[in-house]
Amino acid sequence: MPVLDGKTFKIYAKENNEFWHYNGAGSARIVSSLAQPDDSFVRFIFHKQLDGSYKIESLARPAFYMYDGYNVQGAPYTSLHGRDIVDDDNMRYIVTMVTEDTCRIQTKASGRYVRLDEDKYVTSKLNIIDNRSQLILLES
Repeated sequence: MPVLDGKTFKIYAKENNEFWHYNGAGSARIVSSLAQPDDSFVRFIFHKQLDGSYKIESLARPAFYMYDGYNVQGAPYTSLHGRDIVDDDNMRYIVTMVTEDTCRIQTKASGRYVRLDEDKYVTSKLNIIDNRSQLILLES
């Protein structure tokens, strides 16, 4: 597995090559592919934790980590979104390489795979292992 810790990546779905974009400028801090700019909001830093999982931080909004809110009571959104005051296993991810160039990202708390759904939001609600959950990390 390539070294991820401390590195910055663009993350995109194998199926459609659409990058994850963190809407950290507004009040709805959701991860989607609705916007496809080439800026710091499409770059994420992976931070390895002691248990081997990763926290994924927004390059544009330091200290905001991606949080999987699916089926989490009290979470403001069910899709991935940025949070800065919560630190639990819904904010930790297991990265597994599928091929030399692709991986899957699994929420540690639920064991569910995140994917770019057809509505262009990144979520684990469907938990389907397909080309939308097969992700390419492009170091940038």
